[in-house]
Formats: sequence, structure tokens, C-alpha cells
Amino acid sequence: MALLNDEIQGVAAPERVPHWGIRPGTTTQPVSLRRLVGGLPVVGPLVRRARRAVWPTYAFARVEAVDERGRVGNVLNYAKARDTAYSALPYPAGYQTVRLVDGSEIAGQRDPAQRVALIPIDLQGKTVLDLGCNQGGMLLALREQIEHGIGIDYDPRMVNAANRVRANLEAANLDFYVFDLEREPLALIRDLIPGGQVDVVFLLAVCMWLRNWRDVIDFARSISDEMIFESNGTQKQQAEQEAYLRGRYRTVTLLAAHSDDDPRQQQRMLFHAHQ
Repeated sequence: MALLNDEIQGVAAPERVPHWGIRPGTTTQPVSLRRLVGGLPVVGPLVRRARRAVWPTYAFARVEAVDERGRVGNVLNYAKARDTAYSALPYPAGYQTVRLVDGSEIAGQRDPAQRVALIPIDLQGKTVLDLGCNQGGMLLALREQIEHGIGIDYDPRMVNAANRVRANLEAANLDFYVFDLEREPLALIRDLIPGGQVDVVFLLAVCMWLRNWRDVIDFARSISDEMIFESNGTQKQQAEQEAYLRGRYRTVTLLAAHSDDDPRQQQRMLFHAHQ
């Protein structure tokens, strides 16, 4: 087996097995559903989820870390080993670049600081909710500006990673929770937020993964007058997302026509929506 992402000193990356999902000791190769239907915009993601559940592709092997960077790296690598579409396996930190308290950096597919720089809102002293926060990178990048940040994600490994980096940075004003936007009552999110309302909601590159994305936008609008929204998916999907957003908010401004911060996927749009 070849090692992937071994750039974090003192941390072994997830070990890769053959791309078709065969694990040691097996003799039968499953049919490649990825080749047959993986490119379809709606069916593809569903099939990839099923394939990963039946034929896990990556294995994780923890190593004894020699320092804090290595310990954080173990947690990041464990999150990546789940091999979801947003795991960003080729990158040491996964999907989002991580900066630690000692000033060191672990590179990810996207650097949250670049998207933060595009936000036209003064977030000083504000409360921010990040729906689908992944490793918490956006809130972690804003920890010194905002009064309180709440991040939620359905993936417990990503939330563990967010909490581990938060501990390293001693960011006591951030909270991260496991919550499934599709399967759990959206109204319960109010009970995770002191006061039940926030100043700004982030909904970034999430909607293509959700069947109920319109409900999520409606919920976000009910608890905040402002949203930073990033579309994702096919051109048709993104056009539908933009149209719905414009129908729900009084003013919607395009901040970026492309996601230039992402070397692997630049066809997303970033918006600022407010009442």
C-alpha cells in the first residue's frame, strides 16, 4: 500500500487500497459504479455514498505523535480517512487549511482566509452560524473578530477535528456540534444558539448535498437577516440555488463568480444576501 498525505511530520497518512475498493484478502472486484454513473449530477453523489459505505477505500493507522502538530494531524487524518467528497485526501489538512497557535500551517484544499477576505460585512462583535462547517475553518479564521461562532456538521469526525483545532487555538468563543441538516429538525438549531438568533449565517458549498436545501435557506433567513452563501453543483443546480436565494432576500450581491481559492473546483459562486 502507498501512503498518501504524509506531509504532516510525525503522522502517518491514511493508507490507500486499490481505487476499486478491494481490501487485502478479497478476491472479487466490485463493478465500477463510479465509471458508469459517477458523473451524473444527481445520481452520482448518491452512488458514491453507497459505494463508500459498502467498500471503504481508505484505512487509518494512528502513529505516536511527537508534538502538538502531530497530534492534531492524527485527528485530521482520521477525518480524511472517511473518504467523503469533501475529505480532500490529497491535502495534508483535508478540505480546509489549518493554522495552529504556534504559527505553523497545515495546508488544505481551500484556505478559509481567502474566502474571509471576500466578506463585505464588519463581523466585529457579531455572532455567526456556519451550516455545514466541515473542519470549522471559516469560524476558526474569524475567532478574533466575532463574539461567538457556532458551527454544525453532520460528520462527527469533522466536528472532532474542528474542536481539536479550537482547543489548540484556545478559541473559547467557538462551539461545534454534530447535526444532520437533512435528518434532524432544523428548529432544534435555535437551541444550540444562545438567544436563538445570530447576526450572520454561512451556507457555503453545501446545497447540492441536501435534498431539503430550500428549507435550510428558509431556516437561515428566519434566524438572521444576513447570509454569506456559496453555490455548488452543476450549472443548473447553482442557477436554481441563486434564484431561490434572490427570491428569499431583498438584496443579493455577487461577491465572486468563481471559487478561485480552490485549485480543484473553481465553478462556485459566492453571494452576500441580506434583508
